Amino acid sequence: MVRIERRTLHEREPDASPEPNRVEVTPREIIGRLREGIDSHQADGRLFEEWVRNFAPQFPDWEVIECWPWDDWPDREASGLEYPRSQSPIDLVAKKLDGSLVAIQCKFYSQGAVTLKQVREFSGAALEDIFAERWFVAVAKISENVRNEAAKARVRFPDFIDALVDLEKSYGERAGGGG
Repeated sequence: MVRIERRTLHEREPDASPEPNRVEVTPREIIGRLREGIDSHQADGRLFEEWVRNFAPQFPDWEVIECWPWDDWPDREASGLEYPRSQSPIDLVAKKLDGSLVAIQCKFYSQGAVTLKQVREFSGAALEDIFAERWFVAVAKISENVRNEAAKARVRFPDFIDALVDLEKSYGERAGGGG
C-alpha cells in the first residue's frame, strides 16, 4: 500500500495510520489510472517516475533494493555524469540485490510512442561501465523497430503494468492466506 500526497508517492510505514491529506493508492488503482490515461503529460510524467521509484523495490522479478531520482542518487557526482535534472535522459537509478546499478528512463504517454531518438539518447547517457542494466520503463506505444534497436543497445523494456498486476495478485494471496 502506498500513500499519495500532492501527486507524490511515499512508502507507508507498516503500522502507520493514514495522515490527513493523504490517500492510499493500491496497484489496482494505479493500473486503472494508467489505462484511463492522464490529462497533464508533464505533471503525470513526474508522477509516473514516482510510481516506478516507489514500486520497483516491491516487484520481486525486478530485484531492486533501492531506487533514487537522478538528482538524489548518492554516487551521481562520483560517477562523472553531470546531467542537470532537466536535461538528464536518466530519470532513476536503482540498486539491485547483487549490488549492480540500473539506469532507468520513464515515459508515460496516454497517446504517442517511444522514439528511436529517446532510446539512443538514453543508451548514450547510461554508460555500460557504470550501469549493468539499462531499463526504459514505458507505458506507451513501442514499435518493433524501436524494440529491435533498443535490444541492440542492450536496453530492456520491463513491463510496469504486468509487474503491478503481479503485485496486486500477491496482495490478494496474502490477504486470502494463499501465499
